[in-house]
Amino acid sequence: MVKILHQLGHRSNWNLDCFFENQIGDGFIFSAYSFPEGKISTPISGYSADEYLPISLVDLQYYGYKNSKDKGQLSSYDFHPAKMESDGTTITDYPYLIVKGIDYQEKLGLSKIIIPMRCEVNKDIDKLASIVDKINNYITKNKNNGVEYFLTVSFNDSEIKDSEWVEKILTLLTNVNKKFDGYYVVCDLAPEYKKKISVHYDYYNNLTRIFSILKKNGFKTIYGYANWDAIAFIALTDIDYVSIGSFENLRRFSIKRFTEDIGGGPSQGWYYSEKVMNMIRSQELVKLRSNNCINLIQK
Repeated sequence: MVKILHQLGHRSNWNLDCFFENQIGDGFIFSAYSFPEGKISTPISGYSADEYLPISLVDLQYYGYKNSKDKGQLSSYDFHPAKMESDGTTITDYPYLIVKGIDYQEKLGLSKIIIPMRCEVNKDIDKLASIVDKINNYITKNKNNGVEYFLTVSFNDSEIKDSEWVEKILTLLTNVNKKFDGYYVVCDLAPEYKKKISVHYDYYNNLTRIFSILKKNGFKTIYGYANWDAIAFIALTDIDYVSIGSFENLRRFSIKRFTEDIGGGPSQGWYYSEKVMNMIRSQELVKLRSNNCINLIQK
């Protein structure tokens, strides 16, 4: 049975309330961009670490070096590539930073660890394989009992549409000596204007193949930043975890957010009402509640 994870970032209190007050979902994925080092493991939105940590994962978001002034909270982590870039430090040992990210999560006592990786935008399979093999060797020697390790696998827009590149990635990930328990997959592909879900065939075809092949080879799978596309992949594959953003407060994954300045503001949020079978803006929810009319949309 697929499990639902709340991807925590903007308006994380909404996701936390959904879980603890309404029993929606199975856990959380914290986004480092929104939570400074030291924050995770302290009370958040009224909930103690003892309540949320046992069911949480952390995405440290190493996807790209942040070549802009807005690094969010990424540079607050001493071991983060964004911190190195901010300080003007040349990164000569990238696998070392990955290991430091693993150590950070192990010290939090997490039972599921997301191994952070860059997005290989240059499609250099040899370079990627070298890093993956080094981390695999580290996990082989240092894996903690009772802890699951998920390697991050990210695809930008051109990569997920490139079937040849997808096959190279699958060959690398399903090598018989891989000791990872599973893979945390994120994909850089936005739907067309005013569409809630992608309409690109290559996106569904290639990503479905990725999940299916990984599952057949005994790996667990997490689709991060899935949001509305989660509906399609739950139907098409036997994926283990998908992530959502409550009231549509989750941004879709975009590699550009981690490499350059891009525009955009926070989402106002939406609510899907099964009763009226339609999306309702959060602003309208406020009006309905203030007029004691929430029952009009509440099932």
